[in-house]
Amino acid sequence: MSAAVELVAGVGVGLDSRESARLAELEHVVEQGLQTFVEVGLALAEIRDGRLYRATHSTFAEYCDQPERRTGMLLKRRSAE
Repeated sequence: MSAAVELVAGVGVGLDSRESARLAELEHVVEQGLQTFVEVGLALAEIRDGRLYRATHSTFAEYCDQPERRTGMLLKRRSAE
């Protein structure tokens, strides 16, 4: 990759100490969020697969449609599978 392309892409451009510290903070948040995302996905899959929602809802889609459980279109799309 040429130096011009690297500079355009931001590669090789140093961060100041404030930016480096902020990057480290944000990467930590991302790491924690990814773990939580996986745990939530696994929990929802078990609820769906075990039909553990059936005491209060007739379908998993209805269970997920509750405002406190709504996480966007991805969840709704997956519930239809």
